Amino acid sequence: MPGFFKQVEAAERVASEAGYRVLMAPHHRRTEAGFNSQFLAAQLSPMFQLALDEQGQVVRVGIDEARDRSLRAYIKRSAELGLELYIGTAYRKPHAEQLEALGPINHVVVQGPRRYLRAGERPIPSPLERKYWLGQLLQEAIYVAQLAKEYPNVKGFNFDLEAYAESFMWRNNSSFDDQTFFAAIKRMEEKSGKPLMNEARRVNKDQRYDWLARSRRLEAYFDAQSELVTEIAREFRERVHAVNPNLKIGIAYYEPNWMHDGWHRGIGTPEMPSTVFSEIEYHQGVGPSSRGLAQRLKDMGIHAHYLPGLQPEHFTPRRFAQAAALGNRWHNGYWMFTSYSLWQPDPSKLHGPYTLLAPASQYIKALGEVVLPTAIVQDTGYCSYVV
Repeated sequence: MPGFFKQVEAAERVASEAGYRVLMAPHHRRTEAGFNSQFLAAQLSPMFQLALDEQGQVVRVGIDEARDRSLRAYIKRSAELGLELYIGTAYRKPHAEQLEALGPINHVVVQGPRRYLRAGERPIPSPLERKYWLGQLLQEAIYVAQLAKEYPNVKGFNFDLEAYAESFMWRNNSSFDDQTFFAAIKRMEEKSGKPLMNEARRVNKDQRYDWLARSRRLEAYFDAQSELVTEIAREFRERVHAVNPNLKIGIAYYEPNWMHDGWHRGIGTPEMPSTVFSEIEYHQGVGPSSRGLAQRLKDMGIHAHYLPGLQPEHFTPRRFAQAAALGNRWHNGYWMFTSYSLWQPDPSKLHGPYTLLAPASQYIKALGEVVLPTAIVQDTGYCSYVV
């Protein structure tokens, strides 16, 4: 275990020198404990030169060769250490600047009941903005799919949907931008057979939620949005798997709302389920809530692996290992935020969510004592992946 831990630290250093953020994952088999997988949180799209093709779709026309070489060097080094990679991304400021340099995009618009946020336009792409979902994000996924064909230790692509919950989209208060609103109204018309578009066009932009609520059409609206999102997600999955059918696709963070459900329904199949990353277990561990959410997905016919998330700062080593064991027993594994805390040699450098209640060695030892055949997981700062 100590020798392998040094390999983990070596791989971390390689990634850091290459400019990537990497967080490690515990992997348990029947009689061993260690680290065999990594999630590499990389700013992929800013490596690319993007353009619009004749159909107005976002395509990759070039790449920063130096960053590409450094990433490939890191992948090779990880393979030498016997480490699998799951490469992921999230929509951040560099993504926004790059995408909007190609022209205007549609943004999320929040209305209705809110928590911790104001109403109005938010700085993230609308749920139906194809320039992002089937453009910039798709180009990132295809790049990873191509890498995975060259390097067998690259196993999957993950992306972050945390912005489409919590502080940006609280439950069912989004999105009411023009693009999403009129597409959803059209879908509602098609399903109900009743004309709605003319009435919808007369509604003030900032009153769309209220109009839907008064007319008792709100749930139908969210259902329509979810269907439209699923169609985008399905096309996303098909285009990625056309490049590499063996690439796993996962989504960081999970909230049971129309956006998250729509994406998981679209990217998950019986043969290749999506991976769901939950954070509700951060403080209390695995229990009825996590089991209920996993069952809910099954009841909805969504093919997904559910991973409860654990945050070491809230657990003693023994309780953490017990929670991990329950994740392995009741779910498809577990993930943790973040194993950086376990390999950082100087505890004084750990602050906030990175702090521990005991020395890291005690967590590692406790995890090593969790021996279950289904305990195969990978951790990252944002997500983990079932191997």
